[in-house]
Amino acid sequence: MNCPICNYPTNKLIANLPNGTICKCIDCGTVFRKNLIAGNSLFDLYDSDSYLESPYFQALKAGEKRDREPYNAYNNVLKSLDTMTEKKRLLDVGCSYGAFLEMAEEHGWEAYGVEISSKAYSYAVEQRKLNIQNCTLESAEYPDDYFSVVTLWDVVEHLDDPLSTLREIHRVLKADGVLMIFTINQKSLINAVGHLIYALSFKKIVSPLVLLYDIHHNFFFNKRTLEHLLKQAGFDRRLKIAWMDSKIERWQSVPIPPLLSLGTKILDFAARLMGNRYRMIYYAGKGT
Repeated sequence: MNCPICNYPTNKLIANLPNGTICKCIDCGTVFRKNLIAGNSLFDLYDSDSYLESPYFQALKAGEKRDREPYNAYNNVLKSLDTMTEKKRLLDVGCSYGAFLEMAEEHGWEAYGVEISSKAYSYAVEQRKLNIQNCTLESAEYPDDYFSVVTLWDVVEHLDDPLSTLREIHRVLKADGVLMIFTINQKSLINAVGHLIYALSFKKIVSPLVLLYDIHHNFFFNKRTLEHLLKQAGFDRRLKIAWMDSKIERWQSVPIPPLLSLGTKILDFAARLMGNRYRMIYYAGKGT
């Protein structure tokens, strides 16, 4: 298949896993799932009980214990946004149960959201009284230049057409607005170790890569490939980039074995020293 980002016709196989085939574009370098989850399959996936009742999403639903992830990350991003733009309208794309939007309102933002899961949407509206639409961003039909900030928390990797979504974000974002993308770094140390184990075992040990190339993810970006995507959508300015540890036991949507949790903590420490940490927080602005 052609690259979903740049349409280049040639790609190479990265890994053939039980949860899908992972490829890399020869031209732009984007790593992606060969059979993208799209259309009705995408909607069904994010409304499934097995997905929404995972420990990660249940923690977002409860909104308790804000001294841990992802709430620490939410707070740090809100503090950064305070220094970058006026505190007016903020849109969270793929807002789930609305945990981030609830914190944004507490910080003084006029918060909006879009969420394709009808179950998560209902909870956010009924329990948290948030201003959310149950649809894709493209279907929401917000006015041009409407938002000061648009955020994507663990969303860009799930999209079936990220370029189209980012172009729509460009349209609804003010000229001096900020786009924040939180995603996994495909060139992290943890990812490199997963691939090393896969190669040294003659492709027999696949469990680390099955976790790293989550079945719910269509794309796997690093700084360079994310910037390539952003520039295609009209976001030419990098305002700030920050990095985080994996803290995998607090983020992963499935229970993590203790040994794997310990191993990732060791790799997180090493990645801090080496400069290739697992999570990327990218702040972008429109081109001038």
